[in-house]
Amino acid sequence: MALLTDYMDRLHQLRERLAHGREDAKEARAQRRSFADLVLDGKLDDKLYEGLYAYPLRDLETGRATGQATTFKVAWTGDGIVFGLDCKDEDMANLSVGSREHGDANIWAGDTIEIMLETQAHSYYQIAISPTGAVVDADRERGIDILWSSQAQTAAQASEDGWTLEVYLPVVPEAEGVDPKVGVVGRQPSRTFPWYFQIGRQRVRGETRELCGFSPTEDGGFHDTMKFGKMFVP
Repeated sequence: MALLTDYMDRLHQLRERLAHGREDAKEARAQRRSFADLVLDGKLDDKLYEGLYAYPLRDLETGRATGQATTFKVAWTGDGIVFGLDCKDEDMANLSVGSREHGDANIWAGDTIEIMLETQAHSYYQIAISPTGAVVDADRERGIDILWSSQAQTAAQASEDGWTLEVYLPVVPEAEGVDPKVGVVGRQPSRTFPWYFQIGRQRVRGETRELCGFSPTEDGGFHDTMKFGKMFVP
């Protein structure tokens, strides 16, 4: 009976969350920009970023500002999406890099940026990137499918006070015959039909792991899809 009661309680909580929906989701606007205005070199000084708002990441559990500030800018290019991230770090001498190789799961042993995307066609994709630009992809729709490839183009730059990262993700239009193993499948996000997303940063120093995200989840994890933020092209 206790097991049944616990199971029913969890179902009730899930029903309440689904009924509430995502009406309070944090919003980010992906402004239209030309891909020609992007030089993918890890620096955030391109024309593409001019006038874009820098969205801050907050402590994942509390929602408070973090000691090591992180911001991102986002742009829609028509056939893809660009993220420019600025990761401040006062201890660059001990920057933790889990892997420099694409597809290496050791990436999570060190500092990472994670991008989770839920498009109108798919829920959801996960892209993890190290401070060197190494990428690990996973399709999370049915478990963890590491055979999926985001086709992400990345570039990173380190400085004395932190590191910056550029990520370009090509978007594949919904169509019959589209290869589900390649690319982010979806269409331009709109206010009516947005994408839902999370951007998180993991910072590792010794045994200490610090997590922050665009949309705090209160439970310390990046993968609560009901807590994802909302993205659209105005």
